Amino acid sequence: VKPTPAPNLLDDLMGGDTTHNNQMNGNDGPYKLTAFDKNGLKVELTCERDNGQANVTIINVKSTNSTATTMSDYIFQAAVPKSFQLQLQSPSGSTLPPMNDGEVTQVIKVNNPQKQAIRLRIKVSYKQNGNNVTDIGEVSSFPSTLWQ
Repeated sequence: VKPTPAPNLLDDLMGGDTTHNNQMNGNDGPYKLTAFDKNGLKVELTCERDNGQANVTIINVKSTNSTATTMSDYIFQAAVPKSFQLQLQSPSGSTLPPMNDGEVTQVIKVNNPQKQAIRLRIKVSYKQNGNNVTDIGEVSSFPSTLWQ
């Protein structure tokens, strides 16, 4: 039996090979899901376990803007229940160019010592056409392979 080559994670993050969408080969990474998709703002998460720390899930956040005008002062925030610890790293920027012509990326690390189902509350805010926009959501559709 010939081993299956490992997927190129950079291709997945950059929108290349999407054949590994959701769970790949039934193991624990990476898993893709859309956390938010409203008014032209799309937030996609690519999640996998940290190979060095069994209780840690690494979530790569990619935000894009499909509208015809720029979204400025963009902020993505996340929170988890008290039984988890969350580390939200600095974003790659705060401006989302129009027509999906760029992205803002950010990395979240979730420590889950009690191995509970992962729940993530998110808040997005930005300015577009002179208007301040804020929205919230919750993501709980993470596969159990990320936390068991």
